[in-house]
Amino acid sequence: MRLLKQQLHAWPEEELIQESEQFLDYYMPDTKSEQMDIIQTFISDIPHPVLIVDSITEEIQYFNPAADLDVPMFGKPIGDIVQLFGKEVAQEPVAYFNGKWYSVFKTPFLWENKRHTKFELKPRTIIPDRQSLNGWKSMISVMLHRFRSPLTGVEGFLHLLEEENQDPDLIKRIESIQGGVDRLIAILDELETLYHIEENDEDQSPQSNDIQKIIYQILKNYPAHIRKKISFYQSKDNASFRGSKINVEKILEALIQNAVDNATGEEDKIFIEIHPDTFIKITNTGRVIPDEVVDRIFSPFVTTKAENLGIGLTTAMLHAEQFGGAIFLTENSASEGISFSLCFPK
Repeated sequence: MRLLKQQLHAWPEEELIQESEQFLDYYMPDTKSEQMDIIQTFISDIPHPVLIVDSITEEIQYFNPAADLDVPMFGKPIGDIVQLFGKEVAQEPVAYFNGKWYSVFKTPFLWENKRHTKFELKPRTIIPDRQSLNGWKSMISVMLHRFRSPLTGVEGFLHLLEEENQDPDLIKRIESIQGGVDRLIAILDELETLYHIEENDEDQSPQSNDIQKIIYQILKNYPAHIRKKISFYQSKDNASFRGSKINVEKILEALIQNAVDNATGEEDKIFIEIHPDTFIKITNTGRVIPDEVVDRIFSPFVTTKAENLGIGLTTAMLHAEQFGGAIFLTENSASEGISFSLCFPK
C-alpha cells in the first residue's frame, strides 16, 4: 500500500484521480467502495480542503481532513456546505467555506462509469498573508512615531510666522508650505487608519444594512460632476446585507473612491450593481489595471497614481474580513471595464 501511494503521488496532482482508476483496477481489483476509500487516502495529505462530489446529484461523496467540519457532510449537496461563486464576482471560481474564502479548482473524472468532480479549495494568492500585513503594520508604526512630532512642530512654527508677518508674498509662501504639511498629515492619518484595523473586531456585530441609503450618503460628499457619472442598478428594492454598518460604509467609500480615481475621462462612467444577499459590484470605464499590478492589487502601497498612497483596497479588504466578507477583482478589460465586487457570506 505504501508503494502504491508513493507511485500515485509521483503523478501531477491534477492527473492523480483520473489515472488512479486504471492503476487500481490493474493492481487492486477491489470493490468500488474500497477503491474510493483508497482515493480518499490519497487526498488526505493535501493541506487545503478537497471534496469529491457526484457530478449528477452534486452530493458530497468524500472529503479530506482539511475539509472536515465535524458535522454530517456525506451525501449533502455541495451547495449546502460550500458557498460557490462564478465569474459574476471574480475572474476565477471562488468559494466561502468554514469561515474562509478560497480559489476553486474543479477536476472532472470518471469512476465506475460514473461522473465525479474533485473540488479543490486553495488559499487566494492575490491576498497578502497575515505575516506580511503585520510586517507592514510594524513599519507604519515606526513612521507614525517618527513623523508625527516633527510635523506638529513645523505646523506650529508656520502658524507663528503667519501671525507675526503681514507681508502678502511671505504669507502666500507660508500657506504653500502649510498645504504640503497638511498633505503629509493626511497621509499619516490614512496610514494610522490602516494600522488600527484589527483582524477581527468582536465589538462590531453583524447587522442588516440598507445599502442604497449608505451609498446615497457617500455620494453626497462628491461634487455634482462626479455624481453625474454614477448610476445604480439593483434587482429589488431595499436591498440589505448582513455585516457591521461601519465596516460596510468604509468598504463602499474605498471602492467608490477607487472607481472615481480611475474614471478621470470626461466620458468615463461608474456603475454600482446591488445583488441582494450576495454581492455589490462597482465598475468604472477608466484605465485598465496593468498586469504587473493585478497580482499585488490588495497589497498596501501598490498604485498606478502618483498622488495616491495605494492603501484604499487594502483597507477595504481588511474591513471586509472582519465580518467574513471578501473583495474580488471581477473584470479588468477595456471592453467590460474595471470591476470590484464586495461579497457577503450567507
